[in-house]
Amino acid sequence: MEYIKSFIIALVTTIIFITAVEMIAPDKPIKKYIKFVLNLVLVSVLLNPIVYLFTKGEGEIIGAIEKYEQILSQGTISNDNSAVNDTRVEAFKENLNKNCAMLLEDKFDGKKFECDVICTVDLENMTYNIEKINVGVKDNKIKLIEKIKIDTSKSTEVMSSNEEIEGSEEIIDYLTEELNVSREKIEVYKVERSE
Repeated sequence: MEYIKSFIIALVTTIIFITAVEMIAPDKPIKKYIKFVLNLVLVSVLLNPIVYLFTKGEGEIIGAIEKYEQILSQGTISNDNSAVNDTRVEAFKENLNKNCAMLLEDKFDGKKFECDVICTVDLENMTYNIEKINVGVKDNKIKLIEKIKIDTSKSTEVMSSNEEIEGSEEIIDYLTEELNVSREKIEVYKVERSE
């Protein structure tokens, strides 16, 4: 940076000097020789950075680039390694959830699935261990509403019915076979349709 600053100062000084000499030079045939010499001085000032670049400048430029690379790499490597690994693990888990849902949707037509696979991922060894799989099942069929009886003489407790999810055993068997996971780690629940 310092070299560029000194080059610009030398160039401006040379241009001012050339202009001053041309103004005071006589209008005789000697003026064209003076102009020729002054233009040679200007060309030498302009070529000076190019000569410097080929002789010493290359080493300085490479040294400056390496210095900035070291500064950048020291600051980013330590902070970014853990962030990059966390991002990769989250992306792997998200893809595993999507792939699990797609496998189930391909196998069981007419149903939509939401999967939440809880697992530990080791990116160094490229392994993962599934701890639990939660599978939400949405049935695309229209469900008939059961008749509701209101009896005001009895208690006002809300009664809920835990209905059995149709095909849950088949879903568990399929996931056990496809993902090589024990049955105890798979939980199937029903997700209400929202429209």
